Amino acid sequence: MALGLSLPALDLPTLQFVTFLLSIATGILFMLDALRRDESESPRWWSLAFLLATFPPILYLLAARGPRLAVLYPLGNAVATLAFAMVWSGARRFHARSVQWVAVFGGPAVLLWGTWLFARPLDAWSGGVLFFALLALYSLLAAKEFWQASGSRLPSSIVLTVVAVLHGSFYTARAVALVWLGPDDPRFMVGFGPEVATTEMLVLIVVASFLMVSLGKERSEIALHRAATRDGLTQTFNRPEFIRLAREQLRRHGVVRAPVALLLLDLDHFKRINDTYGHPFGDTVLLLFARTASQQLRSDDIFGRYGGEEFALFLPGVGAPEAQSIAERVREAFAQAGRIVQGEPVGATVSIGIACEERSRGELSSLVQRADRALYQAKAAGRNRCVRYTPETAMPAAEPAPLRIASGG
Repeated sequence: MALGLSLPALDLPTLQFVTFLLSIATGILFMLDALRRDESESPRWWSLAFLLATFPPILYLLAARGPRLAVLYPLGNAVATLAFAMVWSGARRFHARSVQWVAVFGGPAVLLWGTWLFARPLDAWSGGVLFFALLALYSLLAAKEFWQASGSRLPSSIVLTVVAVLHGSFYTARAVALVWLGPDDPRFMVGFGPEVATTEMLVLIVVASFLMVSLGKERSEIALHRAATRDGLTQTFNRPEFIRLAREQLRRHGVVRAPVALLLLDLDHFKRINDTYGHPFGDTVLLLFARTASQQLRSDDIFGRYGGEEFALFLPGVGAPEAQSIAERVREAFAQAGRIVQGEPVGATVSIGIACEERSRGELSSLVQRADRALYQAKAAGRNRCVRYTPETAMPAAEPAPLRIASGG
């Protein structure tokens, strides 16, 4: 005789109790994370959201004990709605966007007020359509914020977007089914009943909490990488990262013997600017140059601060005529932008040395040395000009140009 085994079905109170335990544990974990991370408000909002999510199961369990406690149903719905509004707010704060306080508290307030006034006698389904619609709305708003985070190369934000959209779609469908079928229809109970919704909420808490933690870690890793590879003032590549990226491109273009160009750009009379207006003002001029130059470049150009007031620009796949054109474009744009800085007639300009190879040999030190010599010639010729290295522009052997690349390169 075959022995038939069947798994016991979880009843609604059991599911709600598990949801309570999971919500409070997740909320505490996010609270600890919020105390550890001072740079982001998102864990604080998500901690509040999960801690608030502990109350609806308790309120629903109490409301089910008798008609006199049915008033707790809409209160539980309002608290659940507020929890999802705080998830949305945390997603906004992840991007340093402002919290929409009216929208956060307006939805739960309208739900509570409308249910108590217009949905009597109160029961488990009072105000259900509005409740489901608000949960769907806040979920889709959160999905929009998470999707915008995906532009920062955060893989978890893409998955969070999908999860939030699926949750919003479930509650949209639940609202439609409640109107179309009613809560007593067996088809509604099978697809959208309390047991199904609570199970979906359990899965959501587990998946979303894991992804939210991953999201914070991914952003921290990107921030650390950026701090290690970018200049703190101008946010262009710092010198080590510029050299690394330029060498990498040189190797690639050296294989196919493609043209490359390297520019050294040095702000003219920068010491005079610092002495006249002060170092903070000098930093403003450096920032202005970095922004102005960046606007003239292609997406695959490598632009970095080489040291002090000197910048370097590597142009992959660019021959001499185009390199000269790009250099002149940068010089002219900065000469115009630097005429008046913060109301002061600064007249800031830049001199540019250009070194080109029609067929890359993969040697960065040689390019830097030639660009440096051309830059010396641009300075000697009166500044605010671009000079391309040729054998004719090379300095005499008695006056070697200082090699500005790091040792070994």
